[in-house]
Amino acid sequence: MDTITQAMLGAAIGQAGFARSLGPRARAWGAVAGLVPDLDVLAVATHGPFGEMLYHRGVTHSLWFGLALGPVLALVAQHVAAWRG
Repeated sequence: MDTITQAMLGAAIGQAGFARSLGPRARAWGAVAGLVPDLDVLAVATHGPFGEMLYHRGVTHSLWFGLALGPVLALVAQHVAAWRG
């Protein structure tokens, strides 16, 4: 799945599942959550041109990564919401 489609899917899930509690921010947080697994493409910066090929679809696309990162992302969203007012 390409990056834009992954962000759109996350935004749609955020809107469908959390629009009542988060309002219009649900789409933005859904898009961010949808893009987090693709941060492994940053391996190019540290591992050269073959970093993406070696590490993409690795640890960040595993089930435990989502289970571990979900609560962390929820805490960040909660603190940002409290900070914004």
